[in-house]
Amino acid sequence: MQTVWRCWLQQFNAGDPLRWRAAEDLPPAPLLLTTPYDPEARYSRKRARAPAGQWVGYTVHLTESCDEAGPHRITDVVTTPAPAPDNTVTGEIQGRLAARGLAPREHLVDAGYVAAATWSAARRPTTAISSVPRARNAAGRRGPTRASRPPTS
Repeated sequence: MQTVWRCWLQQFNAGDPLRWRAAEDLPPAPLLLTTPYDPEARYSRKRARAPAGQWVGYTVHLTESCDEAGPHRITDVVTTPAPAPDNTVTGEIQGRLAARGLAPREHLVDAGYVAAATWSAARRPTTAISSVPRARNAAGRRGPTRASRPPTS
């Protein structure tokens, strides 16, 4: 019952008449209860693409092997709260892959998974992290270009 009460307090302004809160009056996404059915689920949005880029729930990060000579296999799966930035899981994924002897020579990731801290904190110095360019959007612009990990000495 407390979860339902918290949802009501966050979503409505008490008063006469009772009314929905304006978007700017809502708590930030990591704190906002968006559904009483799953108190851990959170709202998120990707690159301001509405409505397809908006959801309530979680983000699932899949890692797949892509060797030309072998079959493609799912090698790692991690679930995070929806508003968590993608680049917060890159190091964890690499650590789990290395622990299982599955660390790749090159880790191809979407631009959202790359940050300076990811490169400096890579767990396996021989793994290169590369950002693959995103497809052209409706305006004809591309996302970031390919970037390689700085050499280590």
